[in-house]
Amino acid sequence: RSSHKNDIPTLGGITFYISLIVCMFFIQVYDIANIGFNIIAALTILFIAGLKDDLVILSVRAKIFSQLLAITFLLLNTDIHIYSLYGFLGIAEIPLWFTIGFSYFTMLSIINAYNLIDGIDGLASMLGILMFSIFGLVFYSLQLYFYFLICVIPIGFLVAFLRYNLSNSKKIFMGDTGSMIIGFLIGLLCLRFLSLSPMQLEKIHIQPENLLLLTLDIISVPFIDTLRIVVIRFLNKKSLFKPDRNHVHHILIDLGLSHIKSSILLTLFNVFIITLFLVLNLYLPSGSSLFMFSVTILFTMLFLFHLNRNYRDLNNEAKIKTVSVPVSYT
Repeated sequence: RSSHKNDIPTLGGITFYISLIVCMFFIQVYDIANIGFNIIAALTILFIAGLKDDLVILSVRAKIFSQLLAITFLLLNTDIHIYSLYGFLGIAEIPLWFTIGFSYFTMLSIINAYNLIDGIDGLASMLGILMFSIFGLVFYSLQLYFYFLICVIPIGFLVAFLRYNLSNSKKIFMGDTGSMIIGFLIGLLCLRFLSLSPMQLEKIHIQPENLLLLTLDIISVPFIDTLRIVVIRFLNKKSLFKPDRNHVHHILIDLGLSHIKSSILLTLFNVFIITLFLVLNLYLPSGSSLFMFSVTILFTMLFLFHLNRNYRDLNNEAKIKTVSVPVSYT
């Protein structure tokens, strides 16, 4: 499935981990909820599992177990617990068992969705920078400086990493070590975003009942790609964990776009989705917003299916035309 002919190191995630651990020491003064220790423990578990997977390949079961263990350490702190959906589809207060289950599902989904989107040069980094920037603006506006700095740190090392990830002569990949760490941080910020109070949401002009949908908007590209892949593999009766070239970024590459153009296009699409639903959030209730979001997702997936089918049809026609049949004149 690789677009590269040469061997490329996949250990860029090591620098992510080192940068985070060092910086956590300096920002602990802002850690009012004392969640920093939980984050360090969880990141260390993911670092060990990711590094082993990058070096000798880790089984899917072991990888999922390490992610669940990391999430468990994180959820021991109540600062990111979600106690209400604020009227989304009529749901207000939620019990603790639902909070824990929902948090596990959310974190696990985001970690693996981000891992799946890391398939071409620049894409995971650009999307990560965008998501951390959005969350950073939110937490800075609310004076939640610890979480704001949690956003700033990965923006810094992702910008530095992007320089080498897009290089022709000094290329490096973040590997599973990096993608799991970044996915974990995005999941952490999503849970903290979902746990904001109505007063805090009013300050940043967000209707509380639309909070869950706005969270999905921020991670829209990984969400759409993962949903599409799950549907394709289910219809084809294939394992959900078996890699293929059905990802949205592979479709764009097959259509002739370069890695950097594909990455920029998908990042701009994510920006469009975020901007659109931030505006709609001001005027539409949760039911209407959910309908608009579902229609957007459906049309996007149908468009991608159409592009993928057309490319395969054209590719098959080209192969047929290039087949030469020997003719005998004897």
